[in-house]
Amino acid sequence: MIRIDKIIEIAPYYVDCLFNTGELKRIEVLPLLLNHHHLNGIDQLKVHSIFEKALIGEMGELKWEKIILSPKDDSGKRWDYDISPEFAYEIGTVLV
Repeated sequence: MIRIDKIIEIAPYYVDCLFNTGELKRIEVLPLLLNHHHLNGIDQLKVHSIFEKALIGEMGELKWEKIILSPKDDSGKRWDYDISPEFAYEIGTVLV
């Protein structure tokens, strides 16, 4: 099972991650934000001070806590935005 073990660097719109395979990969996040523009709250991740709060979830995913507003009601409930470790691995660019 692929997992992100460590976040090495966070910069505007990318995160460099060390995977449990030993590979270091850069995850470009901006294309995902643009593709998920329909999610209420996703634009918050375009703010560097919020984007840099990326962390690793318990399943080895890359995530930002409580970013997305629930579309089903107006309760103000927020969901995490995450990128599965398998998808991050697939789209990541290998760094030397």
